[in-house]
Amino acid sequence: MISEINNSGDVSALQTYQIEFGKLVSGSQTQQTMGNYAAAEIVLSNELRGNLVSVEEGLRNIWDGISLLQVADSSLDTISQNLNRMKELVMQAAGGGLSPAQKQMIQDEIDDLALQNIQFGEMTKYNGVRVHKNNQAISITAAGDKVTAIHTKSIEYFTVDINNIEVSISSINMMIDYVTSYRGALGSQMKALEDAAAELSNKAENILESQSRIADTDMASAVSSMVAASILAEAGSIQAHAQVASQIVSNLL
Repeated sequence: MISEINNSGDVSALQTYQIEFGKLVSGSQTQQTMGNYAAAEIVLSNELRGNLVSVEEGLRNIWDGISLLQVADSSLDTISQNLNRMKELVMQAAGGGLSPAQKQMIQDEIDDLALQNIQFGEMTKYNGVRVHKNNQAISITAAGDKVTAIHTKSIEYFTVDINNIEVSISSINMMIDYVTSYRGALGSQMKALEDAAAELSNKAENILESQSRIADTDMASAVSSMVAASILAEAGSIQAHAQVASQIVSNLL
């Protein structure tokens, strides 16, 4: 317990004790520190908090873009599998020895696969946005004024006639190359967004560290200062009492 204060040194020590105690209770050094320095710290802390909100919003937008690209790639993977199956069926039809009914079954399966592909092309969506659309640019706001665009293409209806094997194989190979190239372009865009996300995540960490250094109390330092202030205040009080006792003795003599 701190005794009665009798001089300016004791008052200063008590004020220091109260400030450090307040830091420990609140966990924030900016709430208890006095003067223009603290005001500047609060302004800077608030500015950093605003920057962090912008970065976090940018990260959410980027991950939405990455999710869209993942949905697009998943549908293209299925389309690629369908095209490879179509190629396999054409090669099977070219083998000969098939009845007209068997050839029709092969043609029907090819047509069904072609229909599935166009359905994937037209119906694949993310958050209500059609993914596969020719010359489409979907804007992604990363942070502040930095905008990245996702570019997509369309998947057109495509089928073949097994009665013309050579043309059918050539056409399917062209479509496979188109889808492969498209997937590669989307993959590059996804890599760019992932790099942007990593950059923003690092920026967010740096902001949090800076904000913590400004706003959070250094517990060890606060306890040390509080103990030192308490000792000084007690010492000042003891010294004051000693001076009073000395004066009383002198008066008695």
